[in-house]
Amino acid sequence: ILIRHQGRGTFVATHRLEDHFFRFFRVVRQDGHRDYPTVRLVKFRRAKADKAEAAALGLSVGDAVFRFSNALSLEKTPVMIDDITVPADRFPTLTEAQLRERPNTLYNFYQDEFGINIIRTEERLRATLADKEDSELIGVSEGCALLLALRGAYSYHDERIEYRVSKLNTSHHEFTLSQP
Repeated sequence: ILIRHQGRGTFVATHRLEDHFFRFFRVVRQDGHRDYPTVRLVKFRRAKADKAEAAALGLSVGDAVFRFSNALSLEKTPVMIDDITVPADRFPTLTEAQLRERPNTLYNFYQDEFGINIIRTEERLRATLADKEDSELIGVSEGCALLLALRGAYSYHDERIEYRVSKLNTSHHEFTLSQP
């Protein structure tokens, strides 16, 4: 996507934290306050796509993928888990160290390191119950109700880039459909 600035020229659009973060991060405190989360990488591995991942990413079952999980905290309280899958062929040099040390948002990272621009997402929401791992990562009781968000992230020409399964503790936060 190109952006023209009169008298300055034409530039390639990029994700900037200030402009795009809350377009894709839709968790707010119940009073509507928005804040940037602290993100902690908790898992990373190369794997083979399962049926759900393959369908979401337009792959075949068994194709190579990277799976990683982040625990997100707001105001120093863990509130959300993101389980993310990306096709290995689009991120051939992806490493755990890169994810841990990335200086900005994940979509900025995709753009800066791999030349991949996320331009839209599709999300489906439903309820789920916390399992043991959820309990450990975000401090809820097993069986506690959580909001489950299934996200597909797309680049140009509807190219499937990311499949994300997020679980949100809604005791003090909620998922908003509005953008700032």
